[in-house]
Amino acid sequence: MSETWIVSILIIFNIIIYGFSFYLIIKNKNIQAISIRSPNLLILNNLGGFLMSSTYIFYELMKCIYPDVDTKKQSSFNYFCKILPNNYLILHFLMILPYLLRYHRIIACCKIQSDEDILSNNFSTKRHRYTETYYIKILAVLMFIIIMISFTLNYLVNDYYITPFYFDSCFLFMNSPPSFFSTPAYISYFWIITNFLEHVALLSYLYVVFINGKVNDNIKLEFIAFAILWIVFPNTLRIFDLCKVNISDFAICIICLIFLYCCLFVNGYLPIYYSFSSKQDVKYTFNSKLVDNFFLFLSNEDCVLSFLNYINEVKDEKAIYYLRIYTDIMKLKMKYQLVDNTELLDISKNIFNNYFNLASSQYFSDETVSKIKAHTEQLYSDDVNLEIFDPGLVVAYEYLFGVFKRFKETVDYKILIDNLNLVTYIQCKMCNTGLINPI
Repeated sequence: MSETWIVSILIIFNIIIYGFSFYLIIKNKNIQAISIRSPNLLILNNLGGFLMSSTYIFYELMKCIYPDVDTKKQSSFNYFCKILPNNYLILHFLMILPYLLRYHRIIACCKIQSDEDILSNNFSTKRHRYTETYYIKILAVLMFIIIMISFTLNYLVNDYYITPFYFDSCFLFMNSPPSFFSTPAYISYFWIITNFLEHVALLSYLYVVFINGKVNDNIKLEFIAFAILWIVFPNTLRIFDLCKVNISDFAICIICLIFLYCCLFVNGYLPIYYSFSSKQDVKYTFNSKLVDNFFLFLSNEDCVLSFLNYINEVKDEKAIYYLRIYTDIMKLKMKYQLVDNTELLDISKNIFNNYFNLASSQYFSDETVSKIKAHTEQLYSDDVNLEIFDPGLVVAYEYLFGVFKRFKETVDYKILIDNLNLVTYIQCKMCNTGLINPI
């Protein structure tokens, strides 16, 4: 297969893989996994990647159409250079700037300036600073400046192109520059400085994201993956150049496309995957006012972990035992509508064998154990009786409630309340700015 056919297939593949991601992002933009990533900025981010990849592919196609362009100037090739490669600066920033703005928005909404922010009304006056529209306006201003710089160099000066060295055939159309710029070394310096500043920005945001424990773990992993890609890619090409690695232009094109497709996976298809996998998730904000209800308290993971930490500190083995059995029995009740009877029976048998099928129990009275054992035949029937362990559940709940009253007088409880208030404030902040959609 000739190189022209390969390039033509790449064009079609490039349009499909990016176009499909745009379609899915637009279709699922109201789902929290997409909305939290700012769908419009996400599309612009990937649009920059699409235009960058298209530039590489069409450059190779033009080289196939004009194989002698390096020795003989072709006006059509010159027009192509003025449209895409010589404006690569615009495409590059169209990809990285929306990405940085997306994460800046997330960090800004998760950040609390002071302890009084939660109780103050200042947020309502600053709400517009957290909306996606505000960041799109910032992007528009930045892109206008970049377009003006590129336009000036490309059409007015016509001597200095900030074009990556990969598009070397486009340099043949440059007018004779002053002696100081007799070689395009300034281009290399420009991209080294630009990449360095981008890497500093990425690492700075990465640091802020990780010291802020309220940012979603999936978003943190995406940030790490993209930061690695964006830092490794340009430095890999520079290593090839410094080491004088003999590699063809087409091979470099493939390497660049692989890099951009990896970025598309991180910034496009991974959020899309989360949007499908999280459709059935039931999420709610656990307000600190709900903590007084002990049943609701035991339904929240953060509350249970804080409570368990307190129990371990006071070394109350009985409370640990009761918390474990309470959790196992409640899991059985919660799974009633989710799994079949066979699995429910297996879970019930495990609970009975682990806690009640003993010669004697130091944590349950003989009366309680007898009530449960009186219904053991139901563990071997077709229908599961979810009330069989209720006598033990009542004993465990009452004891834990007494421990809970003592827990409410500790510093750990106050810290828990502060954390819940903080999470609630951030969730409300995100909902009010459209970063996430309330369920």
